[in-house]
Amino acid sequence: MLNLNKLIIDVFAPKKGERVTILNDFPSKDADADYIERREMARQWHRAFHDGAKKWGYKVEPIISYEPTRGDGTPLPNDAVQDKKKINLKKRLKLLGNKDILLAITRYSATGPL
Repeated sequence: MLNLNKLIIDVFAPKKGERVTILNDFPSKDADADYIERREMARQWHRAFHDGAKKWGYKVEPIISYEPTRGDGTPLPNDAVQDKKKINLKKRLKLLGNKDILLAITRYSATGPL
């Protein structure tokens, strides 16, 4: 069985003062089983990061959700939701520091636009 907490420390090695942000694309209508599974995966990763935050001194942001882009490498939407509040995704991403951790658990690749 996967030990997510160990994986996070071994692979991401979050440090004191860093921030962890998780992105998840989730449609406001007609979410199929794949989207639902990815949303649950994002929640599991978020909990696992949160579990280690006090011990290692990093911060975990609420998950950011946005409407799916419908294609790999497609520009991310301007609007997203974080902690049940509408945010400007592009402005929020610009606030990330060089050492912050960003994990995109999405159906369509966000690597290009990021």
